[in-house]
Amino acid sequence: MIDFKKFIKLNKVFILIALLIILLLIMPISYSIFYSQKNSNITVDAAYYVIDTNIISDTIKLDDIIPSEENYNYVFTISNYKDGYRSETDMEYDLVIKTTTNLPLNYSLYLNDDNQNIFSGDEIITDEDGMYFRKFTTSTKTLSHLNDEINTYTLSVNFPKTYEDSLIDYSVEAIIIEINSRQIIE
Repeated sequence: MIDFKKFIKLNKVFILIALLIILLLIMPISYSIFYSQKNSNITVDAAYYVIDTNIISDTIKLDDIIPSEENYNYVFTISNYKDGYRSETDMEYDLVIKTTTNLPLNYSLYLNDDNQNIFSGDEIITDEDGMYFRKFTTSTKTLSHLNDEINTYTLSVNFPKTYEDSLIDYSVEAIIIEINSRQIIE
């Protein structure tokens, strides 16, 4: 006589094995319906950029400046690295220095240890409120992604001693430093 309990158990095992085999055979077909692959000849034009790719602006207030034989020097740096991370692409930047026109000051800008003034442009501009500014520009500078690079700038401000006895309202003069950086895409 056939044991019904063993027969049902055995059939359940065979049915489960049959279902597993069917699933294994059907699964690659159904998986391929939802799978696609695309090949493209387009290269990526952007990479992770440690230095922000926008305009960086900072203001220096010259509220303690008085006429003097000595120049007032302000040092700042621009680099392609920060906190141990370096730009993954070459970058270039434009440096613009705007000053208010409250005092008769003379400006010079020096790069690294060079003693040559690097201002390439000097013009008087007005903003939307009608305020006058003096705008200095430099030529575009490049920093490589291969090495940590830093450019040290010295902004030299001279308030001539000839104005010492003049009745000048010693107003606050402001210097706005703008750095517009961008990636070099080849």
